[in-house]
Amino acid sequence: MGAQRAMIMGATIGTILLVAMGMNQDRWADPWFAAVFVAAMDFCALFYFIAAIPMCMRICTPAVAATQFTIYMAISNFGRPLGASLAAVTAGQGLPQWLYWISAIAWGATVIVLLFVRFPTENQQEHTTAAELPQGEGLEPRVN
Repeated sequence: MGAQRAMIMGATIGTILLVAMGMNQDRWADPWFAAVFVAAMDFCALFYFIAAIPMCMRICTPAVAATQFTIYMAISNFGRPLGASLAAVTAGQGLPQWLYWISAIAWGATVIVLLFVRFPTENQQEHTTAAELPQGEGLEPRVN
């Protein structure tokens, strides 16, 4: 299937779920409706992020992979406080459905970017790095 197609699928389904939740404010009190939304959205988010990390890791050289992964994890951890502040602002103004509309716009923008931008399918830098192994000063290593 590929990481980019998986991410498009997860983001598209997530966008549809967010729009449906924003349009059905009268059903928010139904426990089954909220439970289905949370379960489906968690699945889409998991699908989305599992596909996003390898796509982003292919962009840079393997030498910076650990730093790059740390930055991605920090950005993903920043999502919870950002979402909490967005929920506070929208609910505080009496427009709680706007939380879902704004989130749907962000997820939809991601789908549009993924449809028009082609990310590398494999890390070319990894092959270059493996072919040019660095040698330190001194004797060359003995290959058996």
